[in-house]
Amino acid sequence: MNNIKFLLSANNLFNLPKDNGLEIAFFGRSNSGKSKAINALFDKKKISISSKKPGRTNFINVFIMNKKLRIIDLPGFGYSKISKKKK
Repeated sequence: MNNIKFLLSANNLFNLPKDNGLEIAFFGRSNSGKSKAINALFDKKKISISSKKPGRTNFINVFIMNKKLRIIDLPGFGYSKISKKKK
């Protein structure tokens, strides 16, 4: 299952690609291991970048697998120390 590829990063819903099949979204609190889970599941070390500091994923990151399945890495919520405007 390591044929996953990065597709794009979107800063809002309007920049996402058109829906064309299955999507699996990873969401949760900041610093909960979403990016590390994606790396572990797809046996890639740096397909999804993780950080020790909460709130580093600022965009909706989209990965594609087999041209039909999309993996979505969503920004975390809760712990990140960013401005309310950016949230």
